[in-house]
Amino acid sequence: MHHEEEVRLIAYWIWEDEGRPHGCDVDHWLRAEAVWRQRQITERLPVEENPAPQAAKPRAKRAGAPRRRKTS
Repeated sequence: MHHEEEVRLIAYWIWEDEGRPHGCDVDHWLRAEAVWRQRQITERLPVEENPAPQAAKPRAKRAGAPRRRKTS
């Protein structure tokens, strides 16, 4: 996808997310360009500096007696 097409799509997402306000097109475009530039920088970082987000691991349930609650 070409740079301008990507920025247009990001600006559209911002516009949608903000409830489709009128008169904010320049602000949305500038913010979209900033997002696009940041993505370009992030994608060029070495793997060690740009780790993939890890999903939270589900906690294992304990078997046995339930825990006691502290009482005041």
